[in-house]
Amino acid sequence: MISIDSQSLNPKQQEVLKRLIDFGGDRPEYPQDFAVKMLANLETRLGPALKTRDPSKTWWLTKSALIDVGMCEGLHLARRAERSSGTQTWTFEKARGTLAHRCVEYLVLAPDTIPPLTAAEASLARLSETDSSLGEWIKTLAEPERVELVQYCTNMASEFLQQWPPINAEWQPRVEIPARAYLLENRVGLIGRYDLALGSPKGRQARTLIVDFKFGEVRPAHLDELRFYALVETLKLGIPPYRVAAYGFDSARFVVEDVTEMSLVATMDWLVQRALVLAEIESETRPPILTGNPLCTWCPALPNCQTGQTWTDSLSS
Repeated sequence: MISIDSQSLNPKQQEVLKRLIDFGGDRPEYPQDFAVKMLANLETRLGPALKTRDPSKTWWLTKSALIDVGMCEGLHLARRAERSSGTQTWTFEKARGTLAHRCVEYLVLAPDTIPPLTAAEASLARLSETDSSLGEWIKTLAEPERVELVQYCTNMASEFLQQWPPINAEWQPRVEIPARAYLLENRVGLIGRYDLALGSPKGRQARTLIVDFKFGEVRPAHLDELRFYALVETLKLGIPPYRVAAYGFDSARFVVEDVTEMSLVATMDWLVQRALVLAEIESETRPPILTGNPLCTWCPALPNCQTGQTWTDSLSS
């Protein structure tokens, strides 16, 4: 076992090590055919949804689509249209969240001698050099806005170093990990991207921790995203992670859940139900059901959506 001097850690770092990472804790084992049976179950239940899909294209079920359609079916369609048109717009709030993620992920893998300010400036420079829409947006920033963006990310990087124990290389840390699982002869694909993964399966024993970093409020609803990641990881490697967690730096709080067979079955039910809804509204079998919710403020369709405007107006009444 890797040794670590917990006495050198502050109370929050000790809490992360003991309660979230569960350093040295027991790890569950799963039958050899566990993931195979799960895959067969999913394929049987998702098959009917393919009747309206183009057989030559993979139908990607992403975390964002599955979460959005549960909040509001119109929200999913609006964001889908925005992505297809290539007209994604960036705001300061959206950009700082993306950059803060990159900055913290940089520190996970970098030597602990790198100052947070250096990590923030390096992350901003790297993103601005890309030809992505975010890279182009960064190039338009005036110097005061650029300084404010770097300052925010420096603060978040400092919070990470204060709140998390040093990440040992033997924990096999990986950041921004793309994970895919294919079903029904590649006609359906599940895709996720984890902020941080530690460890890897050993034989039939689950030994992977998946963490999503949050730079705002951490809510129990974030566990839906993490349960989806656990399912993708299970189908990809054949063994589930032992635990998933969402960690918020603003409050130094986290929500955490051990992955079990019961939780994975519940996630399959959740995924199938939402996938069938996606199939209906994307094929225009029926009109979308509009639901006012906290994401209305950021919905691309808000200017033309009476439901969304009514909901946002209620916030100020």
